[in-house]
Amino acid sequence: MRWWNACAYYAISIALAQKKLGHDVWVAGDPGFLATRYARQAGLTVVEVPFSPRNPFRYLGGMRQLHCFIQRNKIEIINAHRPEDHLLAALVARKAGIPLVRTVGDVRAPRTNILNRYLHDHFTRFMIFSAAANLTRYQSYWPDIDKKSVVIHGGVNHEIFYSREKNTEVLKKFDLDEHKVLLGQIGRLSVVKDFSTTIKALALVVEERQDVHLIISGQEGKVKVSRLKELAASYNVERYITFLDHYSPVEALISILDIGIVASKGSEAICRIAMEYMSMGIPLVATEVNVLPEIIIDRRNGLIVPAEDPVGMATAISEIINDQEFRRNIKQHNLDAEYRREEGAPE
Repeated sequence: MRWWNACAYYAISIALAQKKLGHDVWVAGDPGFLATRYARQAGLTVVEVPFSPRNPFRYLGGMRQLHCFIQRNKIEIINAHRPEDHLLAALVARKAGIPLVRTVGDVRAPRTNILNRYLHDHFTRFMIFSAAANLTRYQSYWPDIDKKSVVIHGGVNHEIFYSREKNTEVLKKFDLDEHKVLLGQIGRLSVVKDFSTTIKALALVVEERQDVHLIISGQEGKVKVSRLKELAASYNVERYITFLDHYSPVEALISILDIGIVASKGSEAICRIAMEYMSMGIPLVATEVNVLPEIIIDRRNGLIVPAEDPVGMATAISEIINDQEFRRNIKQHNLDAEYRREEGAPE
């Protein structure tokens, strides 16, 4: 994968989990890609293979390189994490005589051409889906695909994401009042993350109480901070919002929050930030998009609201703020590992 996105995180976290269980795991990725570098930094053994060249001779060379690596290291299973790599992995797996697993960690529907159908029916032994919503999408093309598939939700590292006191250094650095109710929406500034609905919801919340403050943190994408500030000014809530760039370490920022918000109107086949909020005991308000209602049990881990619904989001935020016992119960449910195992949410 070219970028360090949710799919890349899911692939590397699965590989690390397998390694922790005692399996020998290698990660194959394009040379120079950010995800390839992150895999190596995470302590995984990496082989650089040109999965995405435009030159067909380099593509064939990549196949040969991967096949030799598999033979030399006696690899027993190949797991392809992108549709773009599925064909190359399938050809190499067939030549090596080993099974191919295809992991689906994004929301793209499969192509319905004859080649792709044959690839899934005859070259792919098993499917892993990061969300039941992904499985449902594939079932509209292959109704029986659930017979050779499983849903495995993502996870986070509890050695990093755990309940802790609010980080006073972060509060002081950004002149934030610890006595206010701090809301947070963390993520890349893209249209699909729908920061606009959160700002509109904030405007409704502050009509009832002014002891709230919203933190928006993320690297600029197609959505610009200047545009969000204009929107906030139009709703007269600019003084209730602090805009931050991508903040690291993110767990220090999460620690100061009283409520985490995921307002997405699409994507979210994995949603790492929602799992990080839960792992640190933070109540969530999240939209009913893809994996979110699968990993967040409504009224237990947080509240699920319709996408693009500022009134519904404002009502949910206000309920968590105003009902202290409800907020404490959500925090406890998110921290209770036994509860997560029993209910099937990620550990």
